[in-house]
Amino acid sequence: MLIQEMMREEERLVRSMEQYVQAEQRKGNYPSYFNFPLSIQFDLTGKCNLKCLHCFNDSRPDANNEESMTAQRWLALAGQIIAEGGVFSACFSGGEPLLKKQLLLEMLGLFGQDGANLSVITNGYLLDEKTVLDLKKFQRLKLRISLDGHTEDLHDALRQVPGSFQRAVDAARLMASHGVMFEISSCVTPANLGSMEQMVELAHELGAMNIVFDMLVASGRAAKNRHLMFDLTQVRAFFAQLKALRQKYEDVLLAYTGTIMVQSLLSDLPNANLLIRPNGDVRLACLAPFVIGNVMVEEIGEIWRKKGVIAWNHPIAREYLHNADLISGENKGFVNYLDKDIRLDFTSLIKENETFEKPPQEQYAPPSVLFFSGNSAYDSIEMQDIRFLKTKARGTASKTREDGNHLIVKSVDSTYIMNATARMAYGLMDGSRAIEEIIKEISSAFGIEEEKINADIMGFCRKLAEFRLVEA
Repeated sequence: MLIQEMMREEERLVRSMEQYVQAEQRKGNYPSYFNFPLSIQFDLTGKCNLKCLHCFNDSRPDANNEESMTAQRWLALAGQIIAEGGVFSACFSGGEPLLKKQLLLEMLGLFGQDGANLSVITNGYLLDEKTVLDLKKFQRLKLRISLDGHTEDLHDALRQVPGSFQRAVDAARLMASHGVMFEISSCVTPANLGSMEQMVELAHELGAMNIVFDMLVASGRAAKNRHLMFDLTQVRAFFAQLKALRQKYEDVLLAYTGTIMVQSLLSDLPNANLLIRPNGDVRLACLAPFVIGNVMVEEIGEIWRKKGVIAWNHPIAREYLHNADLISGENKGFVNYLDKDIRLDFTSLIKENETFEKPPQEQYAPPSVLFFSGNSAYDSIEMQDIRFLKTKARGTASKTREDGNHLIVKSVDSTYIMNATARMAYGLMDGSRAIEEIIKEISSAFGIEEEKINADIMGFCRKLAEFRLVEA
């Protein structure tokens, strides 16, 4: 019963989010599409130094994966992305990304300088002290280390390389000692299902920020090793234990069934993510086998605007989502990463000469700043503070990007979307103007009396302060 309840709750959450976003779109507060992805995952290599029985994308030391993307091509792609306005989250994975350590460091440097949140998914085997010190230089970086059990026997049996557990544990301790943020990712199988709490305790001992537990899905080599996957009774036990652990420990992250992902992709929520493979192929997601272009043939911006924006509306993609088993990930015999990727043809979906131009400036609307997830909104505050009106405000977003008439901004830990009025107001917060001067400029721009917008702008400023997007 627990699983069905979770699936219903996940679907309810998606529907609630969709309705909320659609309502904000009608008010002009949320874009109907993004002019460029907000997040990109970079699979820098298909090779790995371990031989994990459950590897979801079939990486291994002797992988014959085509790696057409040389270091020069990866760095040139990074330049293209940043020229498009950049992304707010850049994730680096593989294979094992530290097999391409110098390239990884250069890519982290480029996207870090551009203000993106950075993450690296690693097995930890190659994380020596020099590498940890190299990584410590980057702000907004978090590593995810894979630990599939609280003992050497559990972990190494799954990873198929003796000593890999100790190397990962040593790497975690090194990062903790040098103040590098990391979390633990742990795949749960029938062998370690009964020791999830011991795994949490190990994560605490190592100094991890949090721990995330995952069930295996039928992708890559996990599909060949079905004894590692759960039956329905074990699935129930997994979610029951996870629920109990989350009540006891605040750093255990929530795990979902496949419902929330599938329903989100089937909804009208705008697409925001891409994945780029070592051969330059642009995938829609790691757990969906769809390729929409190749960055060695087309510009990444063109791939996104012509195909990425509408990709989840493609009938083949939607059929795949409808057929997916929401627990095991199975899909009518198709095995992600073992079977050949599906290259989507968009000829019938792309209108001739279709462009994505900035819409005309609308009439005045109260400034709005929403979480990217759409689950929080600006609320107008009627009370005015004269002292605040006299204050000179300066925006403190670590990254901003124009998107049509909207502005996407990132604070220390979250991404937000501003509507046209908020975009104008925030652009004026350069530290040289008092709030009352900004109100005058907006009043003049929209031809509206200052008294009518004072409360709106003041409420907006307080919301910015709450989100750590402004300082006085």
